[in-house]
Amino acid sequence: MTENDTEKININVTQKQECFSGNHAFLSVGEIIGPGMQRTIFEDTTENHNKVMLNLLAAGGALDVKIRTRGENCDRVISATIPANSIRTFQVEDFKSLEVANNSGANVLFVFNIFKHFCICCNDEGCCEKNCKNECTNDEYNECDKKDTGKAQCFVGNDPAFALGQTVPNNTINRPLFENFTKNHIKIGFTVSSSEPILITIRYREDKDCNRPITISIPANGTRAFQIEDYKSVEVSNSSGANAGVGIVFQNTICICCKDRKHKKCRVDENKCICEHA
Repeated sequence: MTENDTEKININVTQKQECFSGNHAFLSVGEIIGPGMQRTIFEDTTENHNKVMLNLLAAGGALDVKIRTRGENCDRVISATIPANSIRTFQVEDFKSLEVANNSGANVLFVFNIFKHFCICCNDEGCCEKNCKNECTNDEYNECDKKDTGKAQCFVGNDPAFALGQTVPNNTINRPLFENFTKNHIKIGFTVSSSEPILITIRYREDKDCNRPITISIPANGTRAFQIEDYKSVEVSNSSGANAGVGIVFQNTICICCKDRKHKKCRVDENKCICEHA
């Protein structure tokens, strides 16, 4: 182990965090998986421990599934077959992705219900804006830190699930579906379905993966589910040649850290806005 590795571990262990549990549900109305098709249905890019129950149905033919979970040094793959007109249920932990393949030679209706319990650990980010090394780089954070060293008490909030639908016109490029302007840790689960092929782009805050986006394709009449954390925006693009009907179900679980203050304000100091939150 190098010196840098030791420093990183020490920082992670000594960081003051409060951990809680949250839960999200991902439900589909069903989609047709054609012969020879192979699809990634669900992807989880979060890092905390989780336990997931997957309830999977195949009607009209059999489907092969691969459930990937995170291991210490490698992914573990659970391979199984859902017989025609049957339901199989799996409970796993440290879930990463679900893939399906149709080798039956017939169109197969696939329906999933996925229930996820996960850990979410919170600490008071305050005014911190982080770089790729997870370091606070802005002067505003240093100023806030000097003014108030009192410990914030952290909680977790679970938003109810929201469902919405909209038409995304052809030739749409990176239209924002969600935008996140908060600084505390957050996890969001969402399920997206579309009548036409679309692209979903997920952009993270600067402290995760250097703000490198993830781009995911959703086929016509397809459904994809995701769980992500510390996102900056989720955007949609449509170059299919037709307007796309897009349905979205999403649910947030958020950290909120509180201090007892009589006032909160934002003041200007040398053309910089110094943030304060209660």
